[in-house]
Amino acid sequence: MKEFKKFELPHVWLVILLAVNILLTLFVIVRKDPSWSLEEMKAWGPENFSMVQELYNSDTYKQQQKDSISQFLGSIKWANPSQAWQGDTTTPPDNTATPSQPDQAMIEKLNTIKKDAYVAGDANAQITILEYSDLVCPFCKRQSSQGTIEKVLEKYAGKVNRIFRQFPLVNLHPTAPMAAEWAECAGELWWAEKYYEYLVKAFALTDTTVETTKQIAKDMWLKTAKFNECLDSGKFTAKVNAQLQEWQGFGVSWTPGNVIVNSANWQYVLVAWAYPIEKFVEEIDKMLAVK
Repeated sequence: MKEFKKFELPHVWLVILLAVNILLTLFVIVRKDPSWSLEEMKAWGPENFSMVQELYNSDTYKQQQKDSISQFLGSIKWANPSQAWQGDTTTPPDNTATPSQPDQAMIEKLNTIKKDAYVAGDANAQITILEYSDLVCPFCKRQSSQGTIEKVLEKYAGKVNRIFRQFPLVNLHPTAPMAAEWAECAGELWWAEKYYEYLVKAFALTDTTVETTKQIAKDMWLKTAKFNECLDSGKFTAKVNAQLQEWQGFGVSWTPGNVIVNSANWQYVLVAWAYPIEKFVEEIDKMLAVK
């Protein structure tokens, strides 16, 4: 009996602990850790989720998260203090919002944006998608590569148009402001149709530099001399900075931030991050149903 207590009892406990460990493992697999489940939900599916993990696991991004994001977000003057994000810096907020009714100042602001913009689709369409985006952002690149907004315009031909707005997150992507200015050069020279063609090619770049940007213009057989002159001038720095400040009225704090505006009643809703077309269809159908 003494030998049983001395040798057998530890083995019993070992078996119990092993069984508990297996059960806990199965529980985690089935339920997942809440933070991972939340992150996958925000990324909308396994493809975006895998991109999130790849991004978070890079040494460069981790360092930027530690040194830049908290300082950047802390310095923002939020339009609504309740929107301020004070949580874990590795878990960006889900900015999908309920429809908002702007005041007269906001209506005037929306009208100003529509007048000073490159419009894709019918300029008189009832619904406008203000796409606040960063040409270097991986989620913005995904939205572009999947042709999400283009598919929306095709589905709602004559009812929806698109206005691209520059939202370069310099703390995360140091080359983004330059890329934004270069896009504005393309817009000035080639207006809406070629502007949006240029954006697709700019998003597809794996390395955003002056050389790769100039190559886009060359490949498109565009006015390369004037384009190169514009790139070197810095003439659109103020315009890009002005667009970067527009987010304050809409609550955009991450990219891509898609503000869907219904000009029939001026209500708008924010769809943040690279959601699939179904999310846009859901929100647009609601707006079109309102008479």
